[in-house]
Amino acid sequence: LGLALAQLILPTFNRLYELDLRLNLLAEPFLLPALLVMALAVGLLSGAYPAFFLARFRPVASLRGKLAQSPGGLRLRQGLLVVQFALSIVLIAGTLIMMKQVRHMKTADLSFVKENVVVLPVESGDFADAEAAAAQLATFKEELARGAGVASVASSSHIPGNWSGWFTFAWPEGWGEDASPLRVRLSYMDSRYFDTYGIPFVEGRNFAEGSEADRESAVIINKSAVRDFGWETAVGKTIRRGETDFEIVGVVEDYNFESLENAVAPVLHFYRPPENGVHNYISVRLKAGADVGTALDGMRARFHALDPSRTFDYFFVDERFNELYQAQDRLVAVASAFAVLAILIACLGLFGLASLMVTQRTKEIGVRKVLGASVTSIIFLLSKGYARLVLVAFVLAVPLAYFVMDRWLDDFAYRTDIGVGVFALAGASALLIAFLTVSVQALRAASTNPTETLRYE
Repeated sequence: LGLALAQLILPTFNRLYELDLRLNLLAEPFLLPALLVMALAVGLLSGAYPAFFLARFRPVASLRGKLAQSPGGLRLRQGLLVVQFALSIVLIAGTLIMMKQVRHMKTADLSFVKENVVVLPVESGDFADAEAAAAQLATFKEELARGAGVASVASSSHIPGNWSGWFTFAWPEGWGEDASPLRVRLSYMDSRYFDTYGIPFVEGRNFAEGSEADRESAVIINKSAVRDFGWETAVGKTIRRGETDFEIVGVVEDYNFESLENAVAPVLHFYRPPENGVHNYISVRLKAGADVGTALDGMRARFHALDPSRTFDYFFVDERFNELYQAQDRLVAVASAFAVLAILIACLGLFGLASLMVTQRTKEIGVRKVLGASVTSIIFLLSKGYARLVLVAFVLAVPLAYFVMDRWLDDFAYRTDIGVGVFALAGASALLIAFLTVSVQALRAASTNPTETLRYE
């Protein structure tokens, strides 16, 4: 059954992790014997305890259905049950915290507009005349801006969500000649980049369209760069990159151009019109309520007018950002599966223990029913003992889950808070599942005719 389930689950696992694993027992000659030995060992070990327990029964008591209670055996069974449910609660709480963190990253304020922004990757080879590619790019942008439903168009070397690892070194004003330069990110863009992405300025101004002075000696930095340079304000100061001094004309908010796993790095933004040929992306922000299909058809037609032989490629910024969290999405899916499996195993143990309890208390249940006990009261009577075990498991699970998940969240620069609600929900879920599991056995015993149960002997 285990091998069959593994074969059934493997395709789903491969799709989830984009793998091509195969279950081939014949390829590894020692795999099948090892699995058989493991199955036999587990079977013998798990069967040894009940076998010794049954072997100690007195024949007369056993034939009368009186199963002697061993305090040590009862504590062992209850201890195993507590461990099972504690692990289940840890997995449930961990899965909920992972889901909360992923949702936090996907819905956090990134300090820029990512909705309704279409990005067209471009290269000089995307144009019929490679030598005139830069001029054609400028013309292409103007045509896109006149398209139906288009609010703004910009071109740049980098875009949020698809930021390549370009680095440079800069010496801020006031640093000595012997000081080490600061390693920073850099990007080239036109004057419409910040408006298209809705990136707010906290100080200074944007690049002036067509300004030769801004192209040669102006730079816009983000707040992280201001902080790392050790400044309170930055506009009017200069930084040196290579042999050139650049005047800081503006400071923008720290927008998250990468996954929220990473803190926002210092960035230098340089002005380059499309004619300079360093732009890799055209970003098109659509108007609210615009017909996306019509807008894309217009973009496709204008692109093919430049070079009909090339495929029109595009993506949405919000979708690209969600792709950054695929690893976390996969982890949540796997953790959820393990949580369900752990709960199932715990319920199997609880179901067996509840069955043994009902068998031992069959006569007591009959007497209680004759004396007027209701089905509900009997179910509550038989369930409350196990509720206490789940509560003990909850007390053990909470600090362990908190410790593990707090360490996991430390890997994220922007992390959610854990909160007590997650543990309350995990504990309530485990308690409800345990109650329903025990109730199945308790309901069967409570619904039995008292005449039959009192004739048990």
